[in-house]
Amino acid sequence: MSSIRKGFAFVLAIMLMFSVSACANNADNNAVNLYETEFAEARENATNDMQLEVLADDKITETEIKELAFMFTACLRERGVKYDVDTRYYGVNLGEGGTEDDIKECNTNTVGGLQELYQATTVNPTKLEDDELTWQCLVRRELIPEDFSLEEYKYFWDINTESFYFGGSDIATSENGYEVQMDVKETKDGYLFTMPEGVGERKEPLYFPGGISVDDTRVYGCMIDPRPESD
Repeated sequence: MSSIRKGFAFVLAIMLMFSVSACANNADNNAVNLYETEFAEARENATNDMQLEVLADDKITETEIKELAFMFTACLRERGVKYDVDTRYYGVNLGEGGTEDDIKECNTNTVGGLQELYQATTVNPTKLEDDELTWQCLVRRELIPEDFSLEEYKYFWDINTESFYFGGSDIATSENGYEVQMDVKETKDGYLFTMPEGVGERKEPLYFPGGISVDDTRVYGCMIDPRPESD
């Protein structure tokens, strides 16, 4: 693309966690086409011609993202927003200075939502679900046994760190549809709903089959960057 000087993704106080790989820039058309819908949506939501130019070929290259990152940080500097950049991850940690409107405007006028889409196509070109991507990494790096299946991995998290949604009733429902009857107590201010003791609570310490702690930094590494290139 021409001299695109655009900004980086709109990230508030969090470094983008996935590293950039030049290999993904040469991903085959089949991998890119898996994100055809996302590229179409990105074009519909584009806020300027430069975003449309990048998205026109249904791929975002490392060179384009670098240029976008340069322009985003340039915009932040002009508005007095403090930041730091990790060049490996092309991440921006926003500090003090400027206003939220300043940051939003820099984002709108530059990269928009392209960074998130770039990360997805780079880190997950085959468009697997997050759990499967992490599970593959854990098996590949020998952090969990080879015979610990994907379904067992999901169940492991379900029973140890289940998250529930209350929905205003006495039934709490997890993401996978598991329901729990909550304890209900009437008070002078109304009804108090609480989860049964031990349900959905993480058990400490927690280990995968094979003895590796879920808090092991290598496990965390698979969660933030599960690509084989990062092994």
